[in-house]
Amino acid sequence: MTQNAKNFVSRMLSMMVSFLGTMLIARIVVQGVGGEMYGFFQMANDFVSYATVLTVALNGMATRFITVSYVQNDYRQANEYYNSVLFGNFLLTLFIGVPGGLLLANLPSVVNLPPGFESDVRLLFLLTFANFGLTICTTVFSTATYVKNRIDLDSFRNMEREAIRVMSIAILCRAFSPKIWYMGVAILLGNIFVAFRNYAYTLKLVPEIRLFRLDCFNLRKIRQLLSLGAWVSLMSVSSILMDGVDLILANRFVSAAAMGAISLSKTIPRYLVSGMVNVTAVFSPSVMIAYAKGDKNKLVETCVSAIHVGAAIFLPIDVILIVAGKSLFRLWLPSQDADFLHTLLVIALAGYLLPLPLNILWTLFTATNTVRLSSIYMTADSILTIFIVLFLLHAVPDELTKIYIIVGTSSAVQIIRCAFFLPYFSAKVIDVRRTTFYEPVARILICLCLSCGVGFALWGELHAETWGAFFLLCFLLVGETFAMIAIILLSRAEREKLFSKITGIMKRGGVGK
Repeated sequence: MTQNAKNFVSRMLSMMVSFLGTMLIARIVVQGVGGEMYGFFQMANDFVSYATVLTVALNGMATRFITVSYVQNDYRQANEYYNSVLFGNFLLTLFIGVPGGLLLANLPSVVNLPPGFESDVRLLFLLTFANFGLTICTTVFSTATYVKNRIDLDSFRNMEREAIRVMSIAILCRAFSPKIWYMGVAILLGNIFVAFRNYAYTLKLVPEIRLFRLDCFNLRKIRQLLSLGAWVSLMSVSSILMDGVDLILANRFVSAAAMGAISLSKTIPRYLVSGMVNVTAVFSPSVMIAYAKGDKNKLVETCVSAIHVGAAIFLPIDVILIVAGKSLFRLWLPSQDADFLHTLLVIALAGYLLPLPLNILWTLFTATNTVRLSSIYMTADSILTIFIVLFLLHAVPDELTKIYIIVGTSSAVQIIRCAFFLPYFSAKVIDVRRTTFYEPVARILICLCLSCGVGFALWGELHAETWGAFFLLCFLLVGETFAMIAIILLSRAEREKLFSKITGIMKRGGVGK
């Protein structure tokens, strides 16, 4: 098995474990403290994402420069980038701690807190910020698996972290009265484990990198990374404006209950985004290495393969959520309004249908050091989105309509962004035919529409009342979606290769018998 194949299989396992962990944790917490309180956990993470903007300026391009220097055997420069980022992150964490403390002290004046839960929410925010500090201080350790293209190690480490999170939540909720801040404890414990794991991987995989070397700290490297990473930070601002302020807007303009409903409806889409990052992580080292070697054909081939793999992973999930989402919410969160949550889910999911399989294309802007272009565009349309949402929230009195505005506007803008800007300009920055990535986009949309149409026509009236019936429905939907993908998305050569592998596996199975 090739290393890329190992990376892919391990990432898929990691995604499944993460998905099960997310579902279990959400169910435990909602049963224990309610859907409204669950929204504050997502809100705390949104506040952390705001602070992350400051750190992205330093870390956003670090992996790129460390990888390129290491692949080119320039270990001195790789050490300078590595240690400069390491010490720079320590200073950034101390700097960000001041506004974090002020936010904690004035939290009731920033968000609407349910009476009687002020101390619980405040403790949740404290633990979340502590986890943020730990993650930033140790984030550069994760570079080792990337540089060596050992994403499989990274994936197994994430599975272990997920197990720690779930066990911690389950034990705390069973041993004591359920509290929302238990989620902060569980995540902090998991990330402490990850920090030690990444440190060990750095020592083992890249022994040429010397840790905590002050003589390798170089202010010029810091300035270089900051000047280039500023555009990555701008892109992070864009992502926050697009998808990271919905809970705060719901909390301030509607209610804490509306915030909780939006948070629950976006639990699975947020997981899919995490899964998207995992899939991209499998291919992005190959993208960086192909660019460093100047192999343009390999670069395009890797991106198209990543798009096809992303579609094969996420399209069946999209179809299941659209066709059978109501049954899922009834079984998963029986105390909540399944119809309402499913409606919000479908609206939110619309904004991820193209970004999920096309996410690898954003890596091209980083590889070619042209993040300025993507950052300016994304920030401009995100600011426009916020203005539209704020205008409509003030103009519309109905609370239900306000919720749909908060969720739906960003989805509409993301569809436009990934249908027009991303395929064209990602091809432009690597100087290939501008329509190179439009064909996969068209085929993905056709697959999705036909799969959902067939799903509703054949099984749309089925309502799974048990998990067994739901999984059977999922099996049917996945089967017909894979058939659409094989017929419409894959090229003839890819189909022949796939069928050849399946035939080979079946023959080996027959021989084994």
